[in-house]
Order: sequence, then C-alpha cells, then structure tokens
Amino acid sequence: MKKRLWSVFAVAVVLSLFAAACAPSAAPTKAPVEEKTKAAVLFPGVVTDDSWNEEGYLGLLQAEDECNVEGAYTENVSQDEQIEVMRTYAAEGYDIIIGHGGEFVDAAETVAAEYPDIQFVITNGYVGHDNVSSIRTSYAHMGYLAGVLAAEMSKTNKIAAVSAEPIKSMETGIEQFRAGAASVGKGTEVSAVYTGNWVDVSLAQEASLALIDDGVDVLFHLLDAADAGLYNAAEDRGVMSIGSERDGSHLAPTSYLGSTMSSTKMLVYMPACGQVAPGDIATEDVTNYVYFDMSDRVPQEIKQKVLDVQEKMKSGELYVEP
Repeated sequence: MKKRLWSVFAVAVVLSLFAAACAPSAAPTKAPVEEKTKAAVLFPGVVTDDSWNEEGYLGLLQAEDECNVEGAYTENVSQDEQIEVMRTYAAEGYDIIIGHGGEFVDAAETVAAEYPDIQFVITNGYVGHDNVSSIRTSYAHMGYLAGVLAAEMSKTNKIAAVSAEPIKSMETGIEQFRAGAASVGKGTEVSAVYTGNWVDVSLAQEASLALIDDGVDVLFHLLDAADAGLYNAAEDRGVMSIGSERDGSHLAPTSYLGSTMSSTKMLVYMPACGQVAPGDIATEDVTNYVYFDMSDRVPQEIKQKVLDVQEKMKSGELYVEP
C-alpha cells in the first residue's frame, strides 16, 4: 500500500512540474514608445533650389533623424495659399507649423489665433507672443560684410542690392549693406531694388540690367532661385556679383566674388526639435553661422579686410544688431 501511495505521489509531482513547464509565461513588459512630434513646413519655393528652400528642407530631414520628429512639407506655397495650407496642417493635428520665410507672418498670426494649442514659427521673423514664435539668421551681418566687399571692389563707386519683398529681414540686410559700404570711406553710392518675386529669374535679370545701365558694377542679391537672373545680367555685362546663402560660382563663372552664408537649415531644425519656445524671438548664433565665402577673384588684400571685419563682429568689437 505504501509503495502504491508513493507511486501516485511521484506521478502527481511529475505531472505538476510538466504542467508548470507548459504553462504560458507572462508577457514581457514593453517600454512605452515615445510619441513623435509632428512638424510641418511651408516653403515659398521648391526644395531642390540649392538655396533657401533646400537648406530648410535639409533642416527638416535632420530633425526627423535626430529629434523623433514626423515631418511634412508643402513647397511652392504662394502668398494667397498660406492660410489655407496652415489651416490644413492644423486640422490634421500637427504640433508645430513652420513658415519658412518672413512673408508667412500674417498667415501665421491669423491661423495661430484659431489654434491656440499649436505652435506656429516664422523663420526670419520678428514676432513672438502666445503660440507664435520666430527664429532668424542675421541678414544684417551678411549685408554688412557684402557692403564692405562691394565698396572695396567697385570701380564706378556704384553698387546695388536686389531682393524680392521688403520684409523686415531683407530691409535690415540692405540697410546694413549700405552701412558696410559706408564704412569703407569711398562715398560709394548704394541702390536697392525689390522685384516682387523670390524665384522669377526674368524679373531679377531685368532689375539687374537696369541697375547696370545706371552705372552699377557690383550687384548683391538677397533672393532664392531668382538669383540666376542677377548672375546672368552680371555675366552678360561684365560686372561683379555677390551672392547669399549658396555658392553661385557655377552660375557666374567670370563675375562671382563670393557669397555671404549662414546655416539656413538650423532655422527649421531648431523649432522642429523644440528648441524655440512658444512666444520666443530667437536668433541663430552669428558667431558660428554667419561667414563670407569669397572666391579667388577677390584680391588677397581686400579679402583680408573683409575677414578682419568679420572677426571684429565675432569678437564684439564691431556690433551689428542681428
């Protein structure tokens, strides 16, 4: 009887162990997935322009790679489409909506009032309140440096700047272009023209040719893809050209003196990554991001003068308000 009881007990133990082994184990606890920030960007031109729009687009891609951002964008957004495109993104639940250019201020102000829980950001803007923010690079610094070079290089003592719209960032850049030229002390005459369009090559070319006919021999642009028109005019008439935000040497092989540069992609990257707070008016660090890329066409003596001015800006010896 004892042997029989012991056998029954042993079988029970084996069966209980087997059942435990076959029982499904508890599911492992999964780490919570961090929700992506949804950021949308409106571009005034195409994102393949090798200039302002493409640099901003690269900033969005970098934010997607580094900051857990789900990005979206619309290119070639005209003035009359801005509000509608912003409203669409807002209705789709985007957290941050960025207008890439100072021309988006009015649209951002309008739609931001309708969606107070969404952050609206204007690059190269000057407004900041509630859920509207701005971030800008220093066209003032770029304009000043271009003015120094243009005045130093001019033979006719007439130079000019060509831009698209008199938004504040462009007006500031042209104002400092005048100041930089004045600092050279040659009494250089400075003109400025707004064409009304950032990408229209023909308008930029016509404006540039008219300036050349008036005696201007150095042209500086604050344009997007329309810069090709300015370079075409400079090449055709044998005058000198200065760019901004991209290397224009391939467009102006005989006239190009260089370009004032900044890291435009940071203007989109920083707000998309949450580095610009609602209501802020932020400025890129000009010490790190603004510089002048000059060609070998500029004599070393003049190049050094421009670089000396750039260093004085960085050190604070020469203050130019961004």
